[in-house]
Amino acid sequence: MNESTANTLEIDGQHLLESVIRITENRDQRALEQCLIDTLLELVAANEIHLYAAETAIDGLSLKPLVQTSTTLLTAFDPSEDAMLSLEQDPEVVRALDLQTYVTRDPDTTGRHRVIYPIRSSQETIGILVVFTHNTSPAHHELTSALIRIYRNHMQLLHDNKHDTLTGLLNRKEFDAEIMELMAACYGDSRRGSDMDFKACLAIMDIDHFKLVNDNHGHLYGDEVLLLFAQLTEQTFRNDDLCFRFGGEEFIVVLKRVDIKLALHVLERFRIMVENFAFPQAGRITISIGVVEILSQELPTSIIEQADQALYYAKRNGRNQVWSYEKLVEMGAVTGAEHSSSVELF
Repeated sequence: MNESTANTLEIDGQHLLESVIRITENRDQRALEQCLIDTLLELVAANEIHLYAAETAIDGLSLKPLVQTSTTLLTAFDPSEDAMLSLEQDPEVVRALDLQTYVTRDPDTTGRHRVIYPIRSSQETIGILVVFTHNTSPAHHELTSALIRIYRNHMQLLHDNKHDTLTGLLNRKEFDAEIMELMAACYGDSRRGSDMDFKACLAIMDIDHFKLVNDNHGHLYGDEVLLLFAQLTEQTFRNDDLCFRFGGEEFIVVLKRVDIKLALHVLERFRIMVENFAFPQAGRITISIGVVEILSQELPTSIIEQADQALYYAKRNGRNQVWSYEKLVEMGAVTGAEHSSSVELF
């Protein structure tokens, strides 16, 4: 390392501890991603940085764009499908992912290099960082790699804090945060009178006779049922739908951009899928589902209570079926008085 590089890093090192504190104090993934990039722009004097998440798909690894930042501009990614395919097939990206180390492209006409850094957890690749820079000394690479590891470790902590340990679905704590954010967005759309009406439905799903699974086969196989059910849930619903383990054998899914009619169709299809799935040891498993459309004037507790009423109606009337709260109100099976609460939370 030459003297000028050492001096530069020594000066940057005075800010390094504060930078690490800024990164690790974030509790929001988006803020964490932006903080990592801002820190790298400052400390390694990069010109431009792109951050991608890696997602495993049936046909291989897929790269999801997250943030694109330069020293003068921040833009949200919205690349075409062709552009994404080009990146995923980029020889340097493929090489970096294969070698699990950074790969540097020869400089362009301005002397700027493109450096690909894979971001890997203990078991899999979770993303890549693309850095455009004139600085490619080993010291700059070491600092960038160290900051990426700090980011990766903190991402894992955030993930563990939001997800159920057994099933990997979002947990009850995260549900409380997400439902409040969802209600705020719903209420905001209703106040603005948006042409694109906000539509979302909340469904509570309960595994029928789950206690018998534990009693007859043991808790180990009960856990296997919960895990397999969670996997079916993740495979069935869309990426932007929200799936939670609410407690025990009870799960919640929030379906976005659907009305109650479409939600009933989607949930009925899922109920049949579960019924036809061959669970090892436990055999045939069925579920009961209650669903309600989320309305802007509702309290989160009211929405859950209404979906819960529909769920228990399904259980009391034979299980293995889907009922909506709206249909039960129409039938007179439940009272709909609380469905038009005028309390404003936001």
